[in-house]
Amino acid sequence: MPYQVLHGSKIPIKIYVDDLAGVESGALDQLRNCANLPWVEDIVAMPDVHWGNGATVGSVILNNGAISPSVVGVDIGCFPGDTEIPVLDGKAYAIKHLADSQESFFVYACTPSGRIRAAKATAFKTRTNASLVKITLDNKKEVTCTPDHKFMLRDSSYCEAKDLVSGISLMPLYLEFDRDGYPMVIQPELKDEKAHPWERVSWVVANSNLLGEIPSYDKYQTIIHHRNENKEDNRPSNLEFMSSSEHSSHHVEERKLKGTWHWQNPSFEDGRKAAISAKAKTPEGYKYFAEKVNKINEKMRINPDKREDWLQTIKDNGKRGSKYLKEYNEKVNKVIYTCSSCLRQIKGLVGFINHRRRTHGIRESTEASKAQSNYTEVLNHKVVKVENLTTVEDVYCLNVPQYNNFALSAGVFVHNCGMSSVKTPFTAHDLKGDKSLKELRTSIERSIPVGHLGNAKISKRVSESLQNLGKPSEMADPFIDKARTQLGSLGGGNHFVEVCLDKEDNIWVMLHSGSRNIGKELATRHIRKAKGVMADVVKRFGSMHIEAELAALLVGSKEYNEYLYDLFWCQSYARANRDEMMTRVLKDVSFHFRKEDIGEKKMTLMRVDCHHNYIESVVLPDGRQAILTRKGAVSAKEGEFGIIPGSMGAKSFIVRGKGNPESYCSCSHGAGRKMSRTAAKKQFTVEDLADQTDGVECRKDLGVVDEIPGAYKDIDWVMAQQSDLVDIVAELKQVLCVKG
Repeated sequence: MPYQVLHGSKIPIKIYVDDLAGVESGALDQLRNCANLPWVEDIVAMPDVHWGNGATVGSVILNNGAISPSVVGVDIGCFPGDTEIPVLDGKAYAIKHLADSQESFFVYACTPSGRIRAAKATAFKTRTNASLVKITLDNKKEVTCTPDHKFMLRDSSYCEAKDLVSGISLMPLYLEFDRDGYPMVIQPELKDEKAHPWERVSWVVANSNLLGEIPSYDKYQTIIHHRNENKEDNRPSNLEFMSSSEHSSHHVEERKLKGTWHWQNPSFEDGRKAAISAKAKTPEGYKYFAEKVNKINEKMRINPDKREDWLQTIKDNGKRGSKYLKEYNEKVNKVIYTCSSCLRQIKGLVGFINHRRRTHGIRESTEASKAQSNYTEVLNHKVVKVENLTTVEDVYCLNVPQYNNFALSAGVFVHNCGMSSVKTPFTAHDLKGDKSLKELRTSIERSIPVGHLGNAKISKRVSESLQNLGKPSEMADPFIDKARTQLGSLGGGNHFVEVCLDKEDNIWVMLHSGSRNIGKELATRHIRKAKGVMADVVKRFGSMHIEAELAALLVGSKEYNEYLYDLFWCQSYARANRDEMMTRVLKDVSFHFRKEDIGEKKMTLMRVDCHHNYIESVVLPDGRQAILTRKGAVSAKEGEFGIIPGSMGAKSFIVRGKGNPESYCSCSHGAGRKMSRTAAKKQFTVEDLADQTDGVECRKDLGVVDEIPGAYKDIDWVMAQQSDLVDIVAELKQVLCVKG
């Protein structure tokens, strides 16, 4: 059994541990309190679960009708409301319309290798009165966005809008229709200049694991049927697998019911014959059929004198050619081809082509190949120019957790908006001993303020980042100046910057930080506001007793919308804070190993970003809309990358989600504390800290004893408890850690 069930509340609580005895009683009490809230429909706890302020850290809660800010905690650049997004129902919608609907939908996303996939998304308003730039593309389309919004380049890296230059190539989305009227996309991943396979959108959905396992049928093709007969509507709920035989039978029966069935219909056949006869009686028709008969007779007419000679000449044609045809077929059928969609190896060209057509809906289109004759020049959209605008607007963005990007109707992919981790081009060979690591830690601590410290001088880049975020609610006015000085700072507690080695000796940089003081202050004020409107909540759900710290806001209310707005502003601020720190750290690492700044792009072989403490809109199996909150938990949808750090001096992990519905596609965000900070300071000494962080270049003083590995759960145990939730992609061991 992958989890234990905690009883004692109105709903059972799933906890991903092998023994409930390992979970502190305070956390269990908090979970039960949350489970008794009338708007809470389900709770799942991660293996790192522990007591938190107001609500348990490591909890995933399904809410319906109200939200308590305490179950969210605090920790996405953007587009004007009229920006169009192509959705898989076959239509394009303004992003504001999608946000106002408060419903999830499916969009086009792109993998790092350049393969287009389908993904679930939600839309939210992110900023008010934001500054804007306008991007003009070579397909005559224009995109207006905030200067910091990231565009996906043709090589799958990202670049902020303000840094785009004329001629730079972007990852493209090409949408066309095949001869049968089905929409297709071209897959930019495949770089063969002679063949650019188009893939039906229905098969893009299937190959995105949104329809379940793709079946195979003995002797028949696998077909994707559109339930509502609309070939452009490729929402997963509208698609189902059938064999080609079932599909044909389905349409025959359907046409019988509609009275439009003609196959083997005597009346239709009689009508066809009558139409041919009527045409033959006209001068034009008589001429047409006479010419066809003459051509047939001409081909069949043979000179009687040479008939026998001709027959003798051709009698062995099949025998002579069969030898060479057999050799050719044997040669072709011995070749092993690898399918780029599923990586399955297929023997023989014919079998390979049939596999791609039947299993993935891919056809090698002659017309497409002609249109895309030059891969590097055609299969991209280039930037023509970038202009700063004087106008400001409210802006919106999508949340696409699995891929972190989405396509615009303009035909390009952009990033959506946490812990951050970067795989660098350096290896253990570049490390030069303890002295070298100490110098690097000193350099990082000079670049990044830690603890309560902020920037002594506000750089132009920091000022622009804060300006691009727009303005949070007036509630944030007293804290905005401090937010400016803290952008690019680490903070204290469990926040860190680490340099790690994976098992292949590659050097990684990992950091964890959030929205700093402004996030905490805004959360506190919204909790206070929730306490003030509890009468509305009681009226909605009936008479009840709610602990003050779990006071809630009614979904859709003015207070809820204001809270949501500030929450997403804080998430944007937290992301900007991590981006700024990562830029500084990568520069320090580059100078340390190369004595020069080789640039963030060259420093980044792989990057993983994830956030926790947030809200996600979900659709339940019965079709109802609900709100999922993750406090101290990370999204782990199928194929989605995430970060699970251990404690100071312990291992960390890069993971890929399995999309387990039991956990609402979630996993832990770390090891999780097993004792409070006060208890840790009482139990452990500086000598204990030095012993438990042996081999790690870090602070070893009384100020960080509460972060000692012994105060946290064993990360290997935590990972073992959630083996049903994630796969491990990389195991990292710290060699350097910066703490506040």
